[in-house]
Amino acid sequence: MTPEQRPEAADDEARLEAWFAGRDADEAPDAGGGVPFEDASIPVGGGAWRAVAGAGWFWYGSVVLAVALVGWVVVAGGATIRAARAGSPLSAADTLAAVGWVGVVVGGLVVMSLVWVAELGRRGRVARSTRERTTLLPQGTNVARIRPLGIGWHVAWLVLLVALTVLFVGVGLDGRWFLDEPDDGSFAVLWWFCGLVTGFVSGVLLVSLVKKLALARRARRGAPAPERPSAFWRWFDYRWRFDLWLSGLGAAAVSMGAGVAWLVASTPDGEMSSGDAHAFAVLQAALLAGGVPLLLVGLWCGLQYWRSGEALGSGESFA
Repeated sequence: MTPEQRPEAADDEARLEAWFAGRDADEAPDAGGGVPFEDASIPVGGGAWRAVAGAGWFWYGSVVLAVALVGWVVVAGGATIRAARAGSPLSAADTLAAVGWVGVVVGGLVVMSLVWVAELGRRGRVARSTRERTTLLPQGTNVARIRPLGIGWHVAWLVLLVALTVLFVGVGLDGRWFLDEPDDGSFAVLWWFCGLVTGFVSGVLLVSLVKKLALARRARRGAPAPERPSAFWRWFDYRWRFDLWLSGLGAAAVSMGAGVAWLVASTPDGEMSSGDAHAFAVLQAALLAGGVPLLLVGLWCGLQYWRSGEALGSGESFA
C-alpha cells in the first residue's frame, strides 16, 4: 500500500518533512484538532480527565513548580540531612528524608501523569479508534495523536536529563559519605534513586530522538511507507514501545554502573575493604555488561519503527 493509498500516512510524511525542515513549532500542523478527548472512551472519571486536558498551561506550570520543590528537597535537604546526622542519627533530618521520598515517588508520579494528560490535550487529541477489532477483549479502543516535539527541544531535554543523572548519581554515590550513611532510609539512597529514574528517562529520550531523526531522513528522501506494515513491529515498537523500555533499562544500568565506579574511586583510601571493592567491581561489570547491549538493542529496534506503518506522534490504549 503506497502513501497515495493511505492519505493519513502521506499527511504524516508531509508533516515530518515540514517539521524537521526547521519550521517553528506553532507552524506545525495540528495533530487532529477539535476538543481533546471529546469522543474518547473513558469509563471512569471522563469529565475530570477532560477538564485536566483542557487546562494545559495551568498543569504545565504546576509540574514546573513540583520539580522545583522536589529539587529543593533533594539539593537543600541533602545538605541539611548530612549536617543533622553528623550530630544525631535520629532527628528532624529523617522527617525531611521521608518528605523527599514522598515528593519524588508519589507527588512526582501524580503530577507527571496530570501534566502528560494536559500536554496531550494541548498538542494533540484522543479519539475512538476506527480500526476493526480482531480480538475478543477490548484492545486499542482509543488512539492518541500528538504533534512531535521539535529536534532542538528534544535535544535540550536530553541534555538536561543526562546532567541531572550525573548530578544525582555523582552525589548519591559519593564514597566520601555514602558508606557512612545509616540504613534507615538515608538521603543518599534518595539521590541515587533519582539518578536511576533520570538515567532511565535519558535512555528513552535518546532512542526517541534517534527514531525521530531516522523518520525525518526518510521523509526528506521521499521514502514511501511500507506496502505491507509489519504486524510484529507494530506490536513491538508501536503498541508496547519495547524499544523505549529496552533503551531506558539499558541507560539506567549504565548510569548505575558508572555510579558504582565513582563510588569506588571517590572512597578515601583505607575505608573500603578489599572484599567490598571486589564486590563493587563485579557489580559494575554486571551493570555495564547488561546495560550496554540493552541500550544498543533498543536503539536498533527504534530504527525499525517505520516498519510499523504508524505515524510518529501516535499511540493506542491498552484496552
